[in-house]
Amino acid sequence: MGYFLVFRDVKKDKEEDDVGKEEVDEEKEEEDEEKEEEDEENEEEDEEKDEEDEKNKEVGEEKDEEGEEKEEEDEENEEEDEEKDEEDEEKKEEDEEKEEEDEEQDEEKEEEDEEKEEEDEEKEEEDEEKEEEDEEKEEEDEEKKRRMRRKTRRMKI
Repeated sequence: MGYFLVFRDVKKDKEEDDVGKEEVDEEKEEEDEEKEEEDEENEEEDEEKDEEDEKNKEVGEEKDEEGEEKEEEDEENEEEDEEKDEEDEEKKEEDEEKEEEDEEQDEEKEEEDEEKEEEDEEKEEEDEEKEEEDEEKEEEDEEKKRRMRRKTRRMKI
């Protein structure tokens, strides 16, 4: 009978061990499930973080491209401004040259006008002198004619 009791105690111990082992297994299984869920959540969070990182990377690349495009535009605008400044400078120089030429032409025309005016005055003076001479000659001719008439009249008488 002692043997049976020992067997029964062993069997009972074994049953208790089995129940305890089952409980431990269940707890371990629950812990494993919880860990698996946590791992899945962490994996999802990592994926979301990776997606967000990828989006941020794309946004950063877009901003870099926009920055490069803006820089290129700025360089083009700067070149255009420089070209415009050069054109403005050239136009200014051309305007100054034209103004100088106009001034020279005006001076030359003024000198020519003065010379012509002087020549006209001289011609007018010469014409007046000639007219005076002509008048004098005419008077002399008239005087001669009168003399001749007198002479002729005297001679007739």
